[in-house]
Amino acid sequence: QEQLVRSVVQLAHDTKELQNQLKKLKKDLEHKLESLGGSLRATISKLKAEEDKSEARIDVLEAKSKAIVEDSMRDRLADVERKLTGGVEMRLENLEKRVNAKVESVEFQGGGWKWP
Repeated sequence: QEQLVRSVVQLAHDTKELQNQLKKLKKDLEHKLESLGGSLRATISKLKAEEDKSEARIDVLEAKSKAIVEDSMRDRLADVERKLTGGVEMRLENLEKRVNAKVESVEFQGGGWKWP
């Protein structure tokens, strides 16, 4: 019977020891999870900051690209306008010369208007 009492006391002691170890493991796990949560929050914060920087760089690149395209289109349109204007002016000059030549020819031949 004394042996049984010692075994029960030992079992109670071992159970208490296991409970203490379990409490310690639980606390350790909670601390590690808190630490991990903090690390994750810090990492997410850094990633958001990098994302903001990247978005700002993208905005700058988009603005530069837009300006380059606009300048290029402006130059091309100006070139087309010059070519068209030059072509129209040349045609008008040729037309004016032909009309003047016809008018001079008519004036030379007939001497002016006549009444019927």
